[in-house]
Amino acid sequence: MHGSCKCFHHVCAKVLVALAWISAIAFLWTSWRLTLVWNLDSTEWFYHVVVFILLAFSTKFCGCCMKMMGGKMMHGGMSCPACEGKGGEHTHGDHQHM
Repeated sequence: MHGSCKCFHHVCAKVLVALAWISAIAFLWTSWRLTLVWNLDSTEWFYHVVVFILLAFSTKFCGCCMKMMGGKMMHGGMSCPACEGKGGEHTHGDHQHM
């Protein structure tokens, strides 16, 4: 997901993904067996899965993830041809090449 980065929010993202998996397994178990797990039915487990997945997805928009991507996602997802080595002028002015 985030390589070997040990940032606090990447650790949180890994925990959220683990919770999403546990919730998904509990959802499948409660819907197949028509039973409760920790006093929650399948509908409530489904809500937990959705919330954990959305929270985990939102953790990927951070500064260290953008650095690891090599500056390919800049200004709304558009890339700069000069940064990719294709020539041309910079479409942004927030960094310099060495």
